[in-house]
Amino acid sequence: MKRFISLIALVVITATATTASAQYIATTPQNIVEVTGQASRTVQPDKFTLSISVREQENRGKQSLHEQEQKIISALTKVGIDAKSALRLKNNYSTNQRRSTAVEVRVYTLTVMGSETLNKAFAALDALNLWEVELSRAECTQLSAIRKELRKEAIREAQQRAKDLAEAIDQNIGECIYINDNSYGGDVSFYVKSARARNESAVNAVDEYQPSVVEYSSQTISHSVSAHFRLLE
Repeated sequence: MKRFISLIALVVITATATTASAQYIATTPQNIVEVTGQASRTVQPDKFTLSISVREQENRGKQSLHEQEQKIISALTKVGIDAKSALRLKNNYSTNQRRSTAVEVRVYTLTVMGSETLNKAFAALDALNLWEVELSRAECTQLSAIRKELRKEAIREAQQRAKDLAEAIDQNIGECIYINDNSYGGDVSFYVKSARARNESAVNAVDEYQPSVVEYSSQTISHSVSAHFRLLE
């Protein structure tokens, strides 16, 4: 009797396994084409952060930090930059602990949008012959939207590639049954070069003034997707 029950159980288990296997095969697409698509674009930064350092100039009539700050604001305002909102005090320190020889230094950050405004800002600051002006950071504010468009372009390329392959064997493609985004979607770093070294002439009034040179890089970003399309007869 036990043997008979065991035999029945074995038959039931085998039948169940066979049914499950048949269901899996039935729902698993057999005729598919697997392709990848890519899209790339070179992007430019459109948001720039400048670092501006000023210090008391003892040999120039003790021009105070406040006076220099007001000159910076005035110069930027004349070229259409809202310095009161764009200019921020980052640091204020002394270069020496001894009060008699201490030199007070203030460091500001200036954030501007667009390369044209950046060039105007540097030209205005150059004319003031400040202690130090440099481009410290460059960003692309449209990066998220650009990445979204690249993903769309990549999947469209994958679809076209699938069509081309199917047509080569006299077939068509149906629905897309699988998409995988293979790309990294993080931030992009742009190379920036210091506009110029510290201007010794602003302190010693000896060296000839050198204008700033603004340098920053572009970057190429890419997106890649993998996709499976159903093959139709």
